[in-house]
Amino acid sequence: MADNVDNLLFQIHERLLDYYDSIFTHNNPKQQLPECRKFAEAFCRYLYVKKNGKQPDGKPTLENYLGSKSSPDRPDFGHLENPLRTIQGYGNFGIHDQDKSKEITNAFIKPALEAVRYLMQWHNEELSKEWFEKYGFEIKNVYLNGIIKQCSTIRILGHHEPVPLEGIFTDVFVLDKPSAQRRYDISKLTEDPAFLEKTPRSNGLELVKNQSDKRLFILGKPGAGKTTFLKYIALQAAQGKIDKLPIFVSLKEWADSGLDLQPFLNQQFVACGIPHNWQFIDVMLRMGEMIVLFDGLDEVQESGGIREKINQQLKQFSKDYLNSTCLISCRNAASDYTFDYFVYTEIADFTEAQIKAYAKKWFSGEKVAKRDKFFTAFQQEEHKGLRELARTPLLLSLLCLAFDDTMNFPSRRLELYEEAVDALLKKWDASRAIQRDVIYKGLSLGRKRQLLATIAALNFDKGNYFIAQKSLEQQLVHFLQKVPEFKEQEIEGERVLKSIEAQHGLLIERAKSIYSFSHLTIQEFFTAKYIAENPSQIKALIPHYHEPRWREVFLLTVSLLSEEHSTQFFKDFQDFLRQSVISDAPELAKLLSWATRKASKIQSGDKSADVRVVYILLGVVSYRTLNRVHYRVLDRVLDRVPDRVLAKTIDRIIVLAITRTRASDRILAINCDFDRGRAFARDLARASARDLARDLDLARAPALIRDLAINLVYKADYFISIILLHCDTFAEFSSQIFPELREQQQEWTHFFKEFVELCKTSPDYYAELSKLKLPDENSSTSEWQEFTAQFRQLSQKHQDIGYRWQLTEEQFDKLATYLKDNLFLLECLKLAMVEDRQAIEDQLLYFPEESGKLDL
Repeated sequence: MADNVDNLLFQIHERLLDYYDSIFTHNNPKQQLPECRKFAEAFCRYLYVKKNGKQPDGKPTLENYLGSKSSPDRPDFGHLENPLRTIQGYGNFGIHDQDKSKEITNAFIKPALEAVRYLMQWHNEELSKEWFEKYGFEIKNVYLNGIIKQCSTIRILGHHEPVPLEGIFTDVFVLDKPSAQRRYDISKLTEDPAFLEKTPRSNGLELVKNQSDKRLFILGKPGAGKTTFLKYIALQAAQGKIDKLPIFVSLKEWADSGLDLQPFLNQQFVACGIPHNWQFIDVMLRMGEMIVLFDGLDEVQESGGIREKINQQLKQFSKDYLNSTCLISCRNAASDYTFDYFVYTEIADFTEAQIKAYAKKWFSGEKVAKRDKFFTAFQQEEHKGLRELARTPLLLSLLCLAFDDTMNFPSRRLELYEEAVDALLKKWDASRAIQRDVIYKGLSLGRKRQLLATIAALNFDKGNYFIAQKSLEQQLVHFLQKVPEFKEQEIEGERVLKSIEAQHGLLIERAKSIYSFSHLTIQEFFTAKYIAENPSQIKALIPHYHEPRWREVFLLTVSLLSEEHSTQFFKDFQDFLRQSVISDAPELAKLLSWATRKASKIQSGDKSADVRVVYILLGVVSYRTLNRVHYRVLDRVLDRVPDRVLAKTIDRIIVLAITRTRASDRILAINCDFDRGRAFARDLARASARDLARDLDLARAPALIRDLAINLVYKADYFISIILLHCDTFAEFSSQIFPELREQQQEWTHFFKEFVELCKTSPDYYAELSKLKLPDENSSTSEWQEFTAQFRQLSQKHQDIGYRWQLTEEQFDKLATYLKDNLFLLECLKLAMVEDRQAIEDQLLYFPEESGKLDL
């Protein structure tokens, strides 16, 4: 019996809804007024059945229900009687046209409409109370727990098990206007790519909580975190932090079920332990007590009109329940439909703060010890590309997962880039069993990569990060026309472009009709792939080596080259560097040829390139315009010297040369003031004395005379460089003028005699050195200068060292650049697959004699 009454009440309720919708759908008072009366009569019938548990006899009118107050079956109208009598007061206006003197207008029937609204509001509230009294416990302890279970975890690509949502969720920010709706001049974006990052954004969760907009259409790139965001909102509502009853709807699951929306929503409640009761759901939606989260419109297939059907039902749902809060998520460019009453927004890329917050949550608990190491590695300069990828949450999770496993990022960043591209091209959809309608479905995965590589390289070579839509469409069509899968087909460039954007998110609309790759790193990756797979492009890459924007492409290309192409690439690169020196700095070419010749005579365990480094450094310390910039370059090169004691002593020579240069320039600047110049020169003399003492101690260090590390020729050349450098100091600041140098000059004399003894293995050199008259503490500047010239001449004659290279400032800058370029080449080599790595390393800094003919 009770079930029959419930069914009867539900039928009357459905009729009330139909009348109510009809009243407020029409805008014709003559049509609305009779519907108001029908609504009032159905309302009275509902109250009658509610009280008596049965249908009234016959078909009572509104007057019948409101009359006969003494009848025991009469409903207790209470405060509802007034609005019912308001409607009754309009009699049969609009039904039988009995009173044609009255004009039925909107203003005339306004009280009747307000009465209907009041009655419906009361009806919904009563139904809600009844439902909560009947199922309140189940709602709080069964349904909401079901929602929490449904939405408390998310799947992360590469993770075998779902992870807790709250343990990883990071605040989401949304753009006030979607990218595709913003209008900018492409030249403005090219000049200032960071301009787009200044677009106003709001905290997404706060936007939902504030309910300033009850309808949100949330766009986002693949992996931007749309599902995560909607699940988190559902979780917040289930936990009482948002004052709404949540319903989370996977649009793919709904479409796959084949059900209409009403039975599917009913099913959602049943799945959470609540019996079928669409009446309650309907009331709650009309009262605005629910927040409905429709996730993944882009995941619904278009074939067979499935997406069109889903769209129409979503539109009708939105229209029927204007008071409810409703969110729909969708990938960018995946929907051509417009939803009325919805505010369109877009999930913004992660900021640096969001990336840090996400990583802190990832590396928490048992993983907290890895956190600092992650941030240290992540901030390294070579990982700039990884930091850009991390702006997409999906790719950030891949980076965290990679670091979590190995406690480091791969030295070949290419591996991470390939994984990121694979995630966007296939794995992310495949992991969730999503199949999409692809406009270019005839293309294999390899062809898609070729397509993207061609587009990337074409635009990167032109310096185009931002690409006009029409130009991009033409490039896509031009490629596809050459592919056999598209032979004799009409290709719509716009549809292909929109499909790539929606399905993979590798090309995205940055502003109205302006596109770019989703990340500059992705464009660099595909550019490198194009070069590596097209041998004619490999050699053309080399002239770009000095351009900062090509650096990452260089490194990625060498990581991709085959063994055969890689070996030829390094040969061409070294030839190019040598030729640039020969053509731009012939005097420098002489120095480098000398260093190559000297290094070839050293029989030691050191690598050839390392020995050349030492001789290049020994050759430049006599250069008198060294500055801090030059020193920073030379200091980096010193890292290549295998013997650390030797490296330290050469470093001291370079520092001393810089100090003397800076001091000499300062003395010249103030020589008009004799007292100031003399005082400064005295300070320099004292400093030089201290330097000499330290240098002589280092020169005598045991490590410097190890037979296996440094042979006699090597050691003699090094001693000669120290002697000449300090001879220049004594010649410039004689002890006759500065007594502070006398003690060091005496020490230098003993050191020189030690050197002469060392040269006994070269009888001719030894004999001529023994004839030199050594200056002493009483010698004049001219005597020091004469001795220095004689010693330099003998060193050139017997040891082929001690030349004064006539390098201009520009040529020394060229040397600094050449050394940096070789370090970069070495960095490339670490990433490459080559047959004989040592052979390539041994050619570093190699300058054959004919490259720089000595004329000294």
